Amino acid sequence: MFGCFKIYTEVGCFAVETIYIEIHDNFIKECSSFILWQYIIYNQIIASQIYSTQLLQAIFEDIRQSHDIDILFNCLNLYRLLLDTQLAKEDTLRNGLFSFQVVKCLLTCEQDEVKDLIMNIVLTLTTWRSEEMNLFLTDSGLVQIMFNMLLKNERAYTNRAYDVIQNCLSHEKCALSFSKCLEFREFVNWLKSCSNKSILRILPVLEILTKVPEIRDTLHGLCFEKIIFSWMKYKHSDVIEYLLKIFNNLTEHKRFCQDFCRYAVINTIKSYIVDETLPQIPHCEDALLALENMLSRQQDSLRLFMLAGGIPLIEDLFVTGEEKLSDEGYKHVIAILHVLLSSDYVNHLLHGPIFEKIFDLYIENSCLNLKMLELINLLAKHEEFRCFIYENDLINDIVTMLKKEKTSYGTQYHLEVLSNLVKYKQIGYQLLDLEFLQFLKSVQPKLNLPIIRNMINDMHDYCLTLKFYETNRLDVHNKLDDRFYLIQEKLSEEAFANRNFTSSSKPVYVVSVRLMKLISEIDNSKTFVSSTHLIEDNAKGRRYLSTTSAISDQNLSLKALYQHSRIPENILYDRRVSFLTKDELYYNDYYLEHYILTLMRDLYFVDDAPKNLTEKIRLVAQYVAQKLSGIFINLKEEEKPRVFQEHICSLQQSMGMNIIPIGYLRMGDHCERALLFKVLCDNLCIPTTLCRDNEMYWNEVTYANYDEEEGSKGIIPGVYVVDLMNTVGKLMPLHSLEAYDYLSPKIK
Repeated sequence: MFGCFKIYTEVGCFAVETIYIEIHDNFIKECSSFILWQYIIYNQIIASQIYSTQLLQAIFEDIRQSHDIDILFNCLNLYRLLLDTQLAKEDTLRNGLFSFQVVKCLLTCEQDEVKDLIMNIVLTLTTWRSEEMNLFLTDSGLVQIMFNMLLKNERAYTNRAYDVIQNCLSHEKCALSFSKCLEFREFVNWLKSCSNKSILRILPVLEILTKVPEIRDTLHGLCFEKIIFSWMKYKHSDVIEYLLKIFNNLTEHKRFCQDFCRYAVINTIKSYIVDETLPQIPHCEDALLALENMLSRQQDSLRLFMLAGGIPLIEDLFVTGEEKLSDEGYKHVIAILHVLLSSDYVNHLLHGPIFEKIFDLYIENSCLNLKMLELINLLAKHEEFRCFIYENDLINDIVTMLKKEKTSYGTQYHLEVLSNLVKYKQIGYQLLDLEFLQFLKSVQPKLNLPIIRNMINDMHDYCLTLKFYETNRLDVHNKLDDRFYLIQEKLSEEAFANRNFTSSSKPVYVVSVRLMKLISEIDNSKTFVSSTHLIEDNAKGRRYLSTTSAISDQNLSLKALYQHSRIPENILYDRRVSFLTKDELYYNDYYLEHYILTLMRDLYFVDDAPKNLTEKIRLVAQYVAQKLSGIFINLKEEEKPRVFQEHICSLQQSMGMNIIPIGYLRMGDHCERALLFKVLCDNLCIPTTLCRDNEMYWNEVTYANYDEEEGSKGIIPGVYVVDLMNTVGKLMPLHSLEAYDYLSPKIK
């Protein structure tokens, strides 16, 4: 029997199809339609074999015209099975045979079997997820019909009605079409009073609707946020899941964000995160995303989040949650932390554990490397974070990661972060110590980024010694107030032969200006209180200072000098002051402080004080010449170098090292005088420049505007060289023969 039926199925299906199409007898129609859909149930391949336009046309004619319930039932069963074929998906709308009016009429049929079949057909059509088909059905009013079924509470069809609505509205155009009809308002009103079971089924539909911006506008006008508030009381896992998805969709709308900015809402979302009964995925992820959206889009929510205890929660999740949370959830935690660090509440997060975790992830997690770099960039302006970097020597890690970076974007962002960090002196000195300047110079031709040039300039400004040896010039804005070194390179090696100095232990002049109180009292008579009591010959009174103190930066600047310039590396002959030690010897230059105070009095606090720039320059120049002339006046020209070398060696021996505070000098040539002149002018508000060419040093001053008082003395706008050796205080035009004669004997 089974074998005969199989042969009959394969051979006779087309014959039965022909009989069904061509013979119009009701009995034959009923039997042939029954046989065909039984064939298809037995063998699904037959559906594709017998599918044809003629068959569909015959089916729809019978559906329209037949009054026999059995024929109608068989035809609907046959059509339902044919819809499962690929040909039906491609051809249903194209052949023009499908009529929604027929479907609409049958949905009102009193026969439950027929209505059940037509619901299955509609559900099959919508499960194709064809935008064209779903838009056709939506425009024809199918969603409204399904919604009316929900209102009538037709329980036999409720689940399928929800599925049809969800399938139809899965496309944006379909959702928009439904939102423009009158039934949409009725649908929203129904949500306010629907049953708990209905809430579970309708939430997936609402998730789809709230993804469309235009529908969000409509929902806001219908006070949809109140519905969300009322549903937040439910603790059902599925309700919470979809509520969070809907919430995240709605927070993309500015007005919904404002409406959701309530303590109760934020506290409820926070409770979802800490609720251990809820699964991590997707509940915790979506709750974190909801907080991220709220905090990043609504500024007022930050205050409510802090009041709800959210900041300690995020700190704990960031520090300990990498293993507890999913990767996506942890990224949301990082995003929330980013928002908080950008806000006024950043002070609540300036803690060591957060700093440590940021650098751990930055170094160890390549996926989060750039995100951590963003956090480092945000924290760079806070002193607590900079101290953490400085004390733990973490700037070295950033430089190392930069050198490993292979992408152009990553390299540029690392440079941007370092550019922000290098603005702070302590970190700037650390970068100098790491030979970072050499690295910048090596990559500058390749990358050609303006940020590299700016960083080089910033680092030069932190170490003026380095800038001077790189550019041979310190301009007016480069003020020599402290921690500046200059190596005297012209002394011959023979001068040290009999004094146990190494050949490379050339004198290093240091600028040390530490005026704790420049003026103790100034009265109406402009009398200046003498500060000679500050002068102490403290050549042997050394102070030992920790490298963590502010003064220790001068140690780094000198180290950077011989690392980044062509100066001999072993500048210091006394290894007790090696840069590897934690303590350093440092002299207070009380003489230099006295020079500044004395000149300040003579320039600004006496009745016969100089009235123009020329006179001020001459006064300072003569003071420099007086202090550094020593016994040169009574010496022959050939004896001066020997006497000067003996003076330098004597200072080095008495101090125990070859670092000499500039104020301790009693003799000086072009180098010493130009340096002292620059230091004094910088501290006396006189604009001047220090220049260098091989072993020759000089000062330049610029007159930018013509002044009648200056002009009467022959001074016109331009750049002038200050004579500190011959006619002391005289100003010589830069490119004049007189200036050339002053400089040329020393130029090699």
